[in-house]
Amino acid sequence: MSYFIFLSISTLSAISLLALPAGYAENYHYFKNPIGPESVRTLHSFENKTNQYILINGTKNIIRFGFEFLALDGMPRSEKVLSIQNLITRVPEKIVNALEIDIEAREGTLARFRMQQKPASHEDNSFWGSLGFSLIWITVFLSLTNITKSEDNKILAVATLTFIISQAYAGPYDPWRGRYFTTAAIFALPTVGMALQPKNRLIRAYVFVAIFIGITSAISAVAFRTNSSLITASQENKLFNLNRMEQLTRNSPLFYEPLKQFDELVPPNATVAVLLSSDSYEYPLFGKKLTRTIIPINSFDQGLLPIPPNADFLLYERQRFPCLQLKEDIFLGNDWYLRPLSTNNRNCP
Repeated sequence: MSYFIFLSISTLSAISLLALPAGYAENYHYFKNPIGPESVRTLHSFENKTNQYILINGTKNIIRFGFEFLALDGMPRSEKVLSIQNLITRVPEKIVNALEIDIEAREGTLARFRMQQKPASHEDNSFWGSLGFSLIWITVFLSLTNITKSEDNKILAVATLTFIISQAYAGPYDPWRGRYFTTAAIFALPTVGMALQPKNRLIRAYVFVAIFIGITSAISAVAFRTNSSLITASQENKLFNLNRMEQLTRNSPLFYEPLKQFDELVPPNATVAVLLSSDSYEYPLFGKKLTRTIIPINSFDQGLLPIPPNADFLLYERQRFPCLQLKEDIFLGNDWYLRPLSTNNRNCP
């Protein structure tokens, strides 16, 4: 009972001191919901879906995550690695097909899931790699039994499974949920301690091989990181051969041209009023040494604000801007326009 009271107090303290100030309280203030605006909740969660819909698609998500955790994430996408990857998932794939569970259906997903997927080398969509299925999940499931006789490990294992299940039934599948499971690893990894000093030689050898492969995949993940590869067949795509803006936009190539032109046209100490869509890549706007002042004029979609009197430029997305386009507006690409501001063009005509 004392452990439960301690856990409850710790959880409430963590929520109050860490979670609420990190944005949840502000979301509730602006949108009357701690998760965010309705448009975001509708896209990324099963909000307003029936219990049957959540049960069916959440269960499919658990199976999808199972396949994700069988991926050789971090390894290079060579033919040999892909062959091993296909071999690992062959039996689970046959079982799913025999049960006629269509986990490749588009319903309940943000991106199409495929049972035969290529390994990923990126923290956004990697699921623990070989260490996950060869070691971590084994110790997690063993910790749920009485074999280990460790209550601490059992609690951590339950926390890991609770995290996975909550993610599966919270919203549609998307491959980028891999980054969330980095958090789940905080609960799962301590259980691996039980396997680090085995008395049995065969188990000791197995753990050594599993860790060695894991270390190899970690080195490979850095060398062949998606869109940031240090080693490539083409020198043009090598990370260190890219210029600063190419490096910044390597994961968002559509923003390269508009950001490149913006950086060339706007002085490093300028103040810029910005009206862009919420998913725009805005970080490079601050400049090489973060010297520009960026002022959103529709923050949190609270409505269009006046252009500040100290702003030197207006950067806007045409589809979001309610005013007429002027002849001095410069098209940067990707529906971005830049307006050098004067006393006569700060208001909507």
